[in-house]
Amino acid sequence: IATAYVQGIRYDDIRAGLVSFFPSPALTPGRLNLMRVGRGRLLVDYAHNAAAVAGLMDFVTALDAGRRVGVIASPGDRRDEDIRNLGRLAASLDHMIIKEDADRRGRDEGEVAALIREGLESGGLAPDAIEVLADELQAVDRAVELLDERDIGVVLADDVPAVLEHLQGRAQPAAIP
Repeated sequence: IATAYVQGIRYDDIRAGLVSFFPSPALTPGRLNLMRVGRGRLLVDYAHNAAAVAGLMDFVTALDAGRRVGVIASPGDRRDEDIRNLGRLAASLDHMIIKEDADRRGRDEGEVAALIREGLESGGLAPDAIEVLADELQAVDRAVELLDERDIGVVLADDVPAVLEHLQGRAQPAAIP
């Protein structure tokens, strides 16, 4: 706002931009894209670092929801402890589906998923509340399948355009309560 103001943008234009802004797949793909899919709501975001995941988990746990289902992955070029930490940060959800990014960045298949699982379990998520589906779109479909009317799913998408395209036609925009 301050930058726009000092650049000479009129206050009314700044206000109009703020009032009309809504995080959506069209305007801000991969940034708080909340939609109604199936029986529940699904939030797609490109959070891949600790600060982003912590903020997103705080946001999701503050939403009124029955259950919270997550789909999580981590880039493979992070330190083992950083990957475990992402799992710990996401352990506040009720159910987690671990996927692996298509580009594992030098890691063996299943290695990142195992580190995330360690983090989820050390963060307090029960082992029976954790699934592994390496393929991103299969993991998204599984999360949608698990959602009931008051539930929310959160997908830490790697290939945001592919995930949003996959959901297109099944999704309706949803307001953030």
